[in-house]
Amino acid sequence: MKVETDGNTRADRNAALVEVMLLAAMADGKLTEGSIQALLRRVLERPEFDGTQPEEISALLETSVKRLASESSLEAILQRLRDRLPSHQNRLLAFGLAASIAFADQKATRAELGLLKTFQAALGISEDEVANLVEVVESGRSLNEVLGEPLERLYAEVMILVTAADGKVKPAESRALIESLASDPLFQEIDASRAQSYLSDSVQALADQGLPERLRVLAHGLTTHAQRAQDPRHAAGHLRARRRRGRPPSSGGLKMDAPIPLRGVFRFGFPPSLPAAPAPGATGRLTRVLSGIVGRPVRLVSYVEYDALTEALRRGDVDAAWAPPLVAARAEALGARVLVRPLRRGSVRSRSALLVRADTSLQLETLGGTTAAWVDRNSLAGYLLAISWLRERGLEPARLFSQQLFLGSFQAALEALLGGEADVTALFAPPEGHDLRQSVEEVAPGRSQDVRVLACTMPALHDAWVVAPHLSLPEALRLERGLLAVRELPEGTALLRDVLRAERLERAPELGHRELFGRGLGDVTLPLRFEASA
Repeated sequence: MKVETDGNTRADRNAALVEVMLLAAMADGKLTEGSIQALLRRVLERPEFDGTQPEEISALLETSVKRLASESSLEAILQRLRDRLPSHQNRLLAFGLAASIAFADQKATRAELGLLKTFQAALGISEDEVANLVEVVESGRSLNEVLGEPLERLYAEVMILVTAADGKVKPAESRALIESLASDPLFQEIDASRAQSYLSDSVQALADQGLPERLRVLAHGLTTHAQRAQDPRHAAGHLRARRRRGRPPSSGGLKMDAPIPLRGVFRFGFPPSLPAAPAPGATGRLTRVLSGIVGRPVRLVSYVEYDALTEALRRGDVDAAWAPPLVAARAEALGARVLVRPLRRGSVRSRSALLVRADTSLQLETLGGTTAAWVDRNSLAGYLLAISWLRERGLEPARLFSQQLFLGSFQAALEALLGGEADVTALFAPPEGHDLRQSVEEVAPGRSQDVRVLACTMPALHDAWVVAPHLSLPEALRLERGLLAVRELPEGTALLRDVLRAERLERAPELGHRELFGRGLGDVTLPLRFEASA
C-alpha cells in the first residue's frame, strides 16, 4: 500500500505546479509555443523537478491539460490545487511560477494579471508576498530568494549533519543514508541516484558554506513545527544506528573518509582580458562560489586569445566560460548557451572610449601616422567598436595608423599609452550619463587625469557567462539558477564587487548576442587554423 506523507506526494505537488503554470500560460485563451517553452524552462530549472525525465515531463503536461479540460469550473480547479498544495511554501512557489509565466515576455496582460489576483486569493498569498515574488520574477532573479530550498533536500541535509556528527562519513554510512532516503515513505518517489545527489549536494554545501550558514538555511526552509519535527524522527533513526555500531557522536569539522561520490572537475574558461584586474584572492573566491553552485570541484582555465576561448567552448575543452561579447556571440551561434550577463551601472551595455594622453594636442584630424594600442582583434570595447567608429567617419585604421599593437589586455594597452609607447588606445566606457574617467580609474587607479577622451562610441552588449554545447540542460540550469541568486551566497557580494565589477547578474535572452553580427562588428566565422585542426 502506498504511504502518503502530509496528505500529498511529490508527484501531486509537481502536477499541481504544472497546472498552475498551464493556467497562467492559457490566461489569454490560447496556448502558444512560446508559453510552452517558458513553462518547460521553469520545470527544468526548479529543484522540485530534479530527476524527472523528459518523457515524464511530456506525460505530466499531457495529463495536466486533460485534467484541466475535464474540470467543471475554475473554482473546482482551485480547490484541487489547494488540496495538493497544503503548505504555504508550496503555494508561494505555485504563485511565483505562475507569475514567471505571466511575465515571461516582460509584461503581463490584463487577463494574466486577473488570473494572478485569483491565485492570490485562492492560495492565501499576502500583498507583501505578492510584491516580493513579482519583484524577483521581473528582475530575472531566482525564486529561491523568497522560497528557500525544497524540503526533500533540507531533510537530507539534516541526516548528513547527524551522521557526520563525529566529523566523518564512512562508506557504509553513505550507503545506509542513500538506502534510507530511497526507501523512506517521505522520499517514496525519489530513486537511489536522486537520493545520492541530494546527499552529495548537502555535503558540498556544508563544506563550502560552513555549519552556521547551513543552519540558517535550514531554519529558513523548515518553517513549521511539523516540518522541524519530521527531521528529528529521521535523524534519530540514524543516530541510534550509529550508537549500535559503537560510534558515539562528537564534535569536529566534517571530514569524508570516503566521500559520497561527486562528479569530475568542472572546467571554467577565463577570458584573456577582464574589465579590470581582480582584487587579490578574488579568483579563489570565484572558484569557491562556482564549486558551491555546480556541486563539484572547479578548475579555472585561462586563455591568452579570444579565439582560443571560443574554440575551447566549441570543442568541449571547458564546461562554461566568462566570455567577452564577441566570444559569447560566436559561441552561441555554434550551439553554446548564454546564461547570464552582468549589470554594470544599471546597464548590460558599455561603450568604447578612444583615449589619448592629456599632455598631447592630438585630435581626430591629426591621428595620421600615430601608433594605436589595442586589446585583441576580437575585443569589442578594446578594438572593434573603436575602428568601426573611425570607419564610419572615412578613416581606415590600416592607413591611418603607422603601427597597431595588439597587447592582450586593457591594462597593457592603457599602460602603453601612458608610457608613451602608443598615442591612442580604446577602453571600455560606462553608459551615457556616467563619468568616462571611471573606467580609467578601474584599470589604472590615480591616472584618470593623465588621459583625455578623444571620442566615445555607441553602446553595445558587454560580456556574458556561457555554457558549452555539451553541458546537459539540468546542469546548465543549475548553474544559471545559482548565478542569478549569487548575491545570496556568503561570498557572492564580494564576487560581484571584486571580480565581475557588477551590481548583479541577470538572465540573458536567447540568442541576444547575435545583434553584434547585425551591426557588422564581427561574423560567426572562426579562424581557418581552428577549422583545419578540428
